Amino acid sequence: RRHHFIDLDLAILDYAQRRASEPDQAELAIGFTVHASSLQVRKHRELYLSTLAAAPEAFKSRAIVTIAEIERGTPLMSIAEWCCTLRALFGKVCLDLHYTDHAISSIGNTGAWAAGFHLPIYSGAQKGARSARTLEQIGFWSRALKSQGMRFSVNGFREPDFVEEAGAAGVEIATSDVLWPFSGRSRGPEG
Repeated sequence: RRHHFIDLDLAILDYAQRRASEPDQAELAIGFTVHASSLQVRKHRELYLSTLAAAPEAFKSRAIVTIAEIERGTPLMSIAEWCCTLRALFGKVCLDLHYTDHAISSIGNTGAWAAGFHLPIYSGAQKGARSARTLEQIGFWSRALKSQGMRFSVNGFREPDFVEEAGAAGVEIATSDVLWPFSGRSRGPEG
């Protein structure tokens, strides 16, 4: 059974807009997500896009929207359609793909600004292997995305030292709710 996240996506959008309107947030980039499943269902997509279209221009001009939890094997045509629709409202769309998805060799054709994945979680005994295997995957993704003129994002870091290794391997955008809980400060959309 497919899960629907439209209510969560609308709540995230509302929260992002409210935070963006606060005086101390005026110059910051605003990042938020919409689930791929919300874009797959026509009535959910239309509801989300109409809500998004009504957002203030000041919000739209500095927002970066990530299409989250794109299932492995999702047709590139679908992803390109979502990107085109979102880019009509925002300049920057990021894709959150499965880390084993090999469609990244032509993901640049979707019009997305950036793409990446969420790190898999490994248990204690696997951490050494995880690091080597994951760094290899990071290198593969970095080369594939950079050759298409895209930025590379990785989410879900749990160890500070692994962030540095991943950066050296090509990660340009790193996020972590464990290492960096939301603080209201971020670099601008060009950073």
